[in-house]
Amino acid sequence: IKCGGKPIIGFSPRKNHIGIYPFSSQVISDIEELKGYSTTKGAIQEKLDSPLPDALIERIVLARMKQAGLWC
Repeated sequence: IKCGGKPIIGFSPRKNHIGIYPFSSQVISDIEELKGYSTTKGAIQEKLDSPLPDALIERIVLARMKQAGLWC
């Protein structure tokens, strides 16, 4: 998903999870609630049987938009 021509977040379905890509390792490391989820430097792995709460996804998107200097 892009905003103002800048990538904000991406999603990719996998066999055992959905990859969530905020295009920022800083956003992943700064959000405390993500510590309980499987993450890499650039991705969050959302298990199919244990989805992230909508409010947490919203927080990821807003953090990424703020980092990119965008408010759409």
